[in-house]
Amino acid sequence: MKNKGFTLIELMIVVAIIGILAAIAFPAYTNHVRETHRGNAQAEMMRLAQAMERCAARTRSYAHVDCIAEFNAQLPTGNARYTFTVADPTAISFTITATPTTAGGQNLHRCGTMTVDHRAVRTAAAADCWN
Repeated sequence: MKNKGFTLIELMIVVAIIGILAAIAFPAYTNHVRETHRGNAQAEMMRLAQAMERCAARTRSYAHVDCIAEFNAQLPTGNARYTFTVADPTAISFTITATPTTAGGQNLHRCGTMTVDHRAVRTAAAADCWN
């Protein structure tokens, strides 16, 4: 009578194949998650820049106390992947910076710290980060 079932070798081959697939899929997945959080941070930066523009249209200065208060009030809550700041706003200029945190390895992303200024000039460590 013939035995039915799997041999240990067959089982080990299946385990090895699953391990190889997981070794390829997990880094791709984590990179995709980092890219998604980067896109969310860029959207938040543009939203904050629009808030600064609206306030400056009312007060005629980016450095007005109302603009700084509005910026701080609109900072996203629950986004532990980036820290958003407005660096030394003047009457005619501002720069918003998104600094990646260590949460979820966001600081390991190739784009690093990203900025947008009052002229909508966007910068990052890698040239294609805002595409």
